[in-house]
Amino acid sequence: QDDNNPILDTSSARTIQSTTGKFLIVEEDKGASGFTLKDIIERNSSWTKRCVIEVYNKNDLSGDIYYEIGKSYDVVNGVHSDERTNTTLDITVTSSISGLLFGTSEHKLFKGDNLTVGSNVISIGNTYVASGVNYFYATDKSITPLAVGSYNNTTVNNPEKVIDLSLGDVYFRRRTIYSSVINPKLIIGSNAYRPNTNLVEYIEDYSVSDFFASKGTSIGRPIAYIPDAKTVKRSGSITYSEPYLQEGTFNGLSSFNLSLANFKDLAYEHGSIKGLISYDERLYFIQENRSGVLAVNRGVITTGSGDNIVSLSKDILQSEQYYVGEYGTSNPESIANRDGMVYFADVKRGKVLRIDSQGLTIISDVNLSSYFDDKFGIISNYQPSTVVGGMDKDNDEY
Repeated sequence: QDDNNPILDTSSARTIQSTTGKFLIVEEDKGASGFTLKDIIERNSSWTKRCVIEVYNKNDLSGDIYYEIGKSYDVVNGVHSDERTNTTLDITVTSSISGLLFGTSEHKLFKGDNLTVGSNVISIGNTYVASGVNYFYATDKSITPLAVGSYNNTTVNNPEKVIDLSLGDVYFRRRTIYSSVINPKLIIGSNAYRPNTNLVEYIEDYSVSDFFASKGTSIGRPIAYIPDAKTVKRSGSITYSEPYLQEGTFNGLSSFNLSLANFKDLAYEHGSIKGLISYDERLYFIQENRSGVLAVNRGVITTGSGDNIVSLSKDILQSEQYYVGEYGTSNPESIANRDGMVYFADVKRGKVLRIDSQGLTIISDVNLSSYFDDKFGIISNYQPSTVVGGMDKDNDEY
């Protein structure tokens, strides 16, 4: 509210409110016919024809991050799902003036649809839903446009998939923008002539109001732009969330931000991960053919003499350490744990094993080696097989 405002009207509190706020200053483009200062002075301006201005960034966005928005749609047998519920529907035309139609439809139509009604083909413009009723605007360029009335079993022809987006980071809100065209001198300074020329009625804005902080967003998680991106099932990787801070109010357990590279790849040649068991600051993992341990928030430094020193680390998961011996499991139901010890059955190798702070131990080799060789040998002939393991808490046995 100062002399830099070209349309400020200080005659009353109401006019001050209607002529203050955020404004966009547009530099004159003398080559833009109908939009120059000369056109405004000569009252031959296209600015007064309800034009819409789009402000955009010319920077290359190919390497930027984009955000998820709305809901996800399934891809079934290579075909994308969408919002369309029916391609045959009834419509009612309530207004028909020189081929410009307005009416309602049994099912939702979408902008760009072509609707076959008898021998006529109408093009759907904007559509909206109010109180559960589907409304549409359309044009009919046929020799005899559709008249007011009801039409049954019309057919939608549109090869494109259609979706509804009701979320985002901008508001589409009503705003009447004015400009004075009486005399250019009157639109400079605090004594500006009150504007009375309507330019546009609606705008897109990050804020819902000009008079208080009201920016809002409903966009989802950020995703990096990767031209050759595809879905990967990381059967041999561990993905983790952001932390839960007990001393604060931030709960990141439901936040999985891939831009932070929040995963740890294990050696895929050892098969998929069948079990993860945490104890203290260690995470035991069991793959199909190997097993090992990961330090959580701890780094392992190897000295020149070969000794390992454990230290604090900002990384969530450190380098994996595999136990000696190619032992794992294809039966995750056999995994059980108690008091920092993990037990599992390796049917392919005829062994029952235990993992603890001392490493990997084949406990079935103690007086039971032949027994498990025979039993697991029989079980391995039947695929898939189920080998259930559990803890006897009374006798402290697996």
